[in-house]
Amino acid sequence: MNNEKKNKRKIYIVFIMTMLTVLFSACGNKDNNVLSNNSSFYDKGQEMALIMHELVCDESYIKATGAMDDVRKIIDTIGGMDYSSPAHVYRVSNMDEVLPNVMLMAEVYTGGMSESVETVMKKKLAGNIAMQITAMRTGTMAIAAQSMFVVDTSFVNTLAKDMELYIYTYDDAYPVFAAFIPEGDGAVSARVSYVIVDDMIGADGETISKDVMFSMYNIKLEEIKK
Repeated sequence: MNNEKKNKRKIYIVFIMTMLTVLFSACGNKDNNVLSNNSSFYDKGQEMALIMHELVCDESYIKATGAMDDVRKIIDTIGGMDYSSPAHVYRVSNMDEVLPNVMLMAEVYTGGMSESVETVMKKKLAGNIAMQITAMRTGTMAIAAQSMFVVDTSFVNTLAKDMELYIYTYDDAYPVFAAFIPEGDGAVSARVSYVIVDDMIGADGETISKDVMFSMYNIKLEEIKK
């Protein structure tokens, strides 16, 4: 009977995660109006972080997800954190090294893959690095909570040429991971998500870069100042 309950619980978690991916991609689309003015990555990432936290603190939104008690505990913890202003903002400076590692970690191999398919795969995988780190360092319930608040948007930055990854740290909160992906003609798509790892609360760039998962990706950080 216990095994049956455990199996049902696992199936329920997978179902919820699948539904959340659909629901919150749609929710992110509400924010997908392309802005007319150039927007800096720094400001856009923090703006999206505030949107995420607004969702975390919206009781109607939370109830609509049907989050389980264990997931709700994580949500309540994030809700009590302060995302009003980042302590530090870091840019991943070695994207040419990181992207092949992202592919390798996901067991996606480029042999026989066309250049266009490889480009699409890198974009998708880079946007999910935070999810992979949370999964490996914290586990299923944290992933379920994280999935609920992923925010996607698009904006204009005519200077953007290559994919950029930013990490926002806060004095007493989980870091926020942002992926900025140029799509051509000045359009940039962006995705932000939490990195739900307790050791990274209030951590600086040096501490984060030494984390086992960041080390596996060989992520190197440089601080960005406004």
